[in-house]
Amino acid sequence: MNDRVPPNWHKLSLGALWERLNDRQAHPTPQVVIEAIMYCVRTRGIAALQEPENLRRLRQCDEAAIEQITKRLNKYKRAA
Repeated sequence: MNDRVPPNWHKLSLGALWERLNDRQAHPTPQVVIEAIMYCVRTRGIAALQEPENLRRLRQCDEAAIEQITKRLNKYKRAA
């Protein structure tokens, strides 16, 4: 069985199983989320970070992703 599926999955409620499978601590932020944020910033400027879709993306980011985005934003600001 898949390593992500807990051995007692059949005893868990649907909500508890959902939480286990979607635990942000257990899964890093997909790189595509970071790239989507940076693409929006490059095309629409820093104000793009206030757009609802980018705010949603930022909320789903883990600490490592936030660190990467921050570094890239600092480079972007220096180049601008």
